Amino acid sequence: MAEQEPENRRRFNPEFKRAAVGRMMAGEKPGRLAKEFGIARKLLYLWKEAIEDFGAEAFPGQGARRDLKPIGHTEAAPERPERSASRQAERRIAELEREIGRQQMAIAFFKEALRRVPEPALPKGGSGGTTSTRSSKS
Repeated sequence: MAEQEPENRRRFNPEFKRAAVGRMMAGEKPGRLAKEFGIARKLLYLWKEAIEDFGAEAFPGQGARRDLKPIGHTEAAPERPERSASRQAERRIAELEREIGRQQMAIAFFKEALRRVPEPALPKGGSGGTTSTRSSKS
């Protein structure tokens, strides 16, 4: 017997899901995104996992679940090595892009902080170098 879907269940189109995951992977905090969208944070991680596992086929309909197999998965044979390597490379690229996003945010933060720090005043009376005095032994 099939489970009935609650009537108040919201459905999100594939573009929305990809955009939400894209923002999360770009470095935005999942908790903040979940609050903004009014969804559970876990749902963002589920969408991210679906994109990693199924690629373009991750969201086949308008929220309807389907029994899909991950990319490259077959019952008889394991995943082909070239596809596995490709997926690993895609995951590594995504990881590096997230790191770049975090670094860009840190650079912007420190630039703004540095802009707000007042410059130290130069000492009065010249070029700012140390003054010389005569030796007391002369």
